[in-house]
Amino acid sequence: MIITFGRDKRCLRLLLLMAGLGAIIADNAFAQTTRGQETPQDTWKAAPSPFRPDLQRKLSAQCDRWAVSLTRWKACPEASSNECYFFRVEDKLNHTVAAFRLANQTAQVDALSIVGGSRVAVLGRALPILAVVTVVDLASRKEIDRFVCGGPVPSPDGRFVVYGKFVPAHPGYEWSPSAEYLIYDLTTSAEGNRTPPNRGRPLDPYDVGWPLYPEGAKNISGDNLFEGHDVPVHSSASWFFWLDKSSTVAFVDRWQGVNRLVVADVSGGIQRPKVHAYPIDTGAVVDLPACKSKVAPSDFEAWSKDPSTLISVTDIRIPPENAHALRLHFREHPCVAATVLDIRLVSGARGNVPVRAEPSAQ
Repeated sequence: MIITFGRDKRCLRLLLLMAGLGAIIADNAFAQTTRGQETPQDTWKAAPSPFRPDLQRKLSAQCDRWAVSLTRWKACPEASSNECYFFRVEDKLNHTVAAFRLANQTAQVDALSIVGGSRVAVLGRALPILAVVTVVDLASRKEIDRFVCGGPVPSPDGRFVVYGKFVPAHPGYEWSPSAEYLIYDLTTSAEGNRTPPNRGRPLDPYDVGWPLYPEGAKNISGDNLFEGHDVPVHSSASWFFWLDKSSTVAFVDRWQGVNRLVVADVSGGIQRPKVHAYPIDTGAVVDLPACKSKVAPSDFEAWSKDPSTLISVTDIRIPPENAHALRLHFREHPCVAATVLDIRLVSGARGNVPVRAEPSAQ
């Protein structure tokens, strides 16, 4: 069975605590910030700040009509995070000033973005690796929607957010979480961001968004947990990368010993994404015999059983000389022989042709 926690604060805090064990390691990747420093954030292009709620920054965003600022914050027991955030909203068209308060799971606010000319998206975190996205209508200053997720990355125009599905609390070793990749449209309704199985229940921050991958995913409760510790599951091998200023996002998924470059075009809407998956030839990237003498015997034995786990993609972009390919950059490793690989995109196909492989400089 799957353990399901209630929505009261005590259970939520326990859930968040379980989800965040060991997550402090991820905090080291971010630059330091200073409490009280105001930072304009019209988009989410800047890297997130470290997860330091005690160093919360002032933030602001604006468009032609609206200007929104995070002005202050204070402890308040009614919020699940024990922290409330206060925002100033200026309507430049009607020359009025109002305010709203955010009191939910958000323990730190990372960025603000005004989307659709009438909404502000508040991107925050409950824990270092557990994000909370809250959507507020600026005219009424009411919360429209909210969802929890992992690693959210907004599109260049701020309309879409792609992210990993939240993994609910579970009994542990006998259950295996599997990656599921979802997308949210900040310009549509809360109901429009729920799949049909999730529309018949009250809105909550779980199972929100439309699935991009794996193929056939429905984004229903518990569909990213499988019983057993040795069952095949999907896992992420990269961050999310939006391609230039388009509505196409790319990422790498690993399943059953094969890494796949997944390319999803959502220009036609999140309910009808065009998704193609291109297998990555592990042999074009990993050279196990060459690294046998450079690593511990136990590590080499484990990697020999599944060399696909050695592939970690750090960047995906369109090569300037070939608009019909994507260039993948791999994290350097003693067993990685090529740090760059071009994959030609074949329309309507699920195959790939390596265009170029550059040896790693050792």
